[in-house]
Amino acid sequence: MLTERQQRMIAKCKSTGYGWAKYAKSVEDQGWCSKAQEEKLVEMWQKIQHAECVKAGNIKPDFGCYDSDISDNEAYRSYDYF
Repeated sequence: MLTERQQRMIAKCKSTGYGWAKYAKSVEDQGWCSKAQEEKLVEMWQKIQHAECVKAGNIKPDFGCYDSDISDNEAYRSYDYF
């Protein structure tokens, strides 16, 4: 059985669309949520919330969240693409 919190996260991910919705729908169709699935839903929800805040202009993009090694991150921040 899905908790109310899980249902809210699933609804948010489904409304976002794309792979977010596909994953959320698969969890919803399953009817229950494992600990790993809930952790993934929380991670997805946080990323969606962050993107919405950036889009609304409430916060600036966080280049520190760029998930790669330091040289790629530094190149991205200095507009050096290779």
